[in-house]
Amino acid sequence: YDADGFQDLLALRADGSVQLHRGWGTTALRTEARATVATGWGDVTGIRPLRDVTGLNSTGLALRRASDVVQYWDLTSGSLASPSNIPGPWTGQRLAQ
Repeated sequence: YDADGFQDLLALRADGSVQLHRGWGTTALRTEARATVATGWGDVTGIRPLRDVTGLNSTGLALRRASDVVQYWDLTSGSLASPSNIPGPWTGQRLAQ
């Protein structure tokens, strides 16, 4: 997530907020306060990581929302950029990786 070269976890909480759990190259996560990096994701029904969407070595997330909207959130800069909606229709389809 934060572009430091280590894998991070984003935890979607029941209230629709997203917490960042930063990795540091081991199976243990960093011991630190968990930053809230997004809110309003209570209607998200699927999340998938994506690479190379906006350029070589770019990173991001595809989100599927309950309203059958699919969004791309770029993470290349080390934080969530504004989402881009990906035209559908998406009814009856699931995100796969």
